[in-house]
Amino acid sequence: MTFGRSTFVVTKLTDFETGRPYFVVGETAVQTVKLRVPHPEIPGTELTEVRSIERGIRAEIVDNLEDSKLLTGVKYSSLKTALRGAAIGATLVVFGSQAVLAFADGDYVKGTVFSVAGGTAAFGVAKADVVFTGKLFKGRVSPFGFRVRLGTVATIAVTGILASYELYLAVRSTDSIKRLAHYESGASILADSIVAAVPLYGAAAMLGWQLGMIAAIGVEALLGIMPNSLAVKIVSSPGSTVVFLFEYAFTTEIPSAVAEDALIQLLNFLAEVARYSNSLNPPVPTLVLVP
Repeated sequence: MTFGRSTFVVTKLTDFETGRPYFVVGETAVQTVKLRVPHPEIPGTELTEVRSIERGIRAEIVDNLEDSKLLTGVKYSSLKTALRGAAIGATLVVFGSQAVLAFADGDYVKGTVFSVAGGTAAFGVAKADVVFTGKLFKGRVSPFGFRVRLGTVATIAVTGILASYELYLAVRSTDSIKRLAHYESGASILADSIVAAVPLYGAAAMLGWQLGMIAAIGVEALLGIMPNSLAVKIVSSPGSTVVFLFEYAFTTEIPSAVAEDALIQLLNFLAEVARYSNSLNPPVPTLVLVP
C-alpha cells in the first residue's frame, strides 16, 4: 500500500546590504510505502515495514510572495500574511536599530533618514500586492498595460532616500577618500536596487551572490586562509563590484577601497619605523603625525 502527501517549505532570508527579505519556496513530496516483509527471527511470519521517500518537486526564489507560482489559492493567504508580518518586523528592526543608534549619538539627520526609510520599506512590504497603476504603456507595450505595484514604488523610494543620504555625507565630508567612498556607496545602492528589482531573477541573483560569498569565506576559513579584506569589500555586492570595475576601467580616480587600504598599509609601516627608532639604544625619539 502506498500513499503520499506534499508540503511547502518557505524560507525567509534577508539581504544584509539592504535589509530587504527574499523567500525561497519549495514543494516537497513524501511518498510512504508499506510492505509486508518476512520476520527476521520467526519463520513464516511477516511484518509490516514502513518506508518514507522524500523528494523535491519544485522550487522558486521570489522577493514578493504575491509573485509565487507555488503558493496559490485561498488556503495560503494566512501563510502569506504571517510571513509578511515577519518581513515587516525584520525591516523595522534593521532600519529602527540604525535610527535609534543615530539618535543616541546625536546624529538627528541620520536618525531621521533611517526612520523614514524604515517606515517606507515597511509600508512597501505591507502593500506590496496593491497595484499603483495598471495603465502604464498601455497600447504601446501590450493591450493590458504595465502594472506597477506599491511595493516596487516603495523600494525605489527607499533606494532614493539611502542614496541621497550618501550624497549628503559626500558633500559634507572634507576627506577626499571618504567623500569618494560615499559617492561609491550611493552608486552601489542604486546598482543593487536595479539588480534586485528584476522579477524573480533579481532576487535569485542577489541570493546566489550572498551564498557564494559566505561559501567562499567559509572554505578559506576551513583551510586556514584569512580572506583579503580589500577583495571582500570590493565584491561584497553586485553594485559595489560594478562601481569598482567602472572606476578602474573608465575613470582616472583611484577607488576609495584601494586608496584606503594603501593609506592603512603606509600608516602601519610608519608606525613600525617609529617603534623601531624609539627602541634603539640610545633611542631616536620619533613621533608619527597622521594628516
